[in-house]
Order: sequence, then C-alpha cells, then structure tokens
Amino acid sequence: MYESWFAHLREEDDDLATLEEQQALLDFLNDKTSANEAARYYTSVVTKSDDPNGMYIWSLLYTVARNLPQTQDMLIELLQGIQRLSDLERNGKVETAFGEKFWSGLPGFAIGLREIWDGKRYRLYLPTRGSSHY
Repeated sequence: MYESWFAHLREEDDDLATLEEQQALLDFLNDKTSANEAARYYTSVVTKSDDPNGMYIWSLLYTVARNLPQTQDMLIELLQGIQRLSDLERNGKVETAFGEKFWSGLPGFAIGLREIWDGKRYRLYLPTRGSSHY
C-alpha cells in the first residue's frame, strides 16, 4: 500500500535509514509483520553496528508520521515494540545515547521530533564525537 510513497522518498532523500530498515517498516505498515517482529527487524542494523546511532531510524519514523498521518497509531505500536526489546549490551554494559538506554529509553527519539513535526530541519549533536549533523 505504501510502496510508491517509500520509493518516492528514497529518490528525494538519500540520508534515510537503510533499505533493510525501510523494508521492515514498510512490511509492518502493510500488516505483514507484528509490532514486535518489526521492532527487531527495524532496529537490527543499529543493533549490529559497532557504533550504534538510532537517529536514522528515528528520522524515518518522523517523516512517515508527518507525511502519512493515517499510520500514526501503527507507529506508536512499533515504538512500543522497540521499547520492549532487550537492552543492547556490549562488554557487559548497556549501550546508551543521549543518556537513554538502547532500546527501552528510545535513545534520541525525542530529539528533533518537535522540529520535524513543525516542518523544520533539526540539528543533532553527537557529543561523543564533538560534531553535529543536520
């Protein structure tokens, strides 16, 4: 149902989540997977990364919520599924970003949500790297 919208989005924004993450979200929105399954697939690229950063997957959720408002209830289900995932651990420590645990704290999700919703670009500070990303 949403394939053409996602295809158009890919053409316009190459700074999106990976195709794997996009497909996980698309399958969920098309009722092919449950919220819990989609949460595992949607976060898998970040979970497998040596340096996890969830901002790309959040950015895609912001974009979908803003442009496809009929999906907002499903997106809330997906966020709840992500929160139910086991916290991401490395070397016996729970990974965090912005002071929030991966995944129960939805790290970084709140950053930028208001700006995106209002149609503004947002600035993401990456304090561990001393840089920022627009």
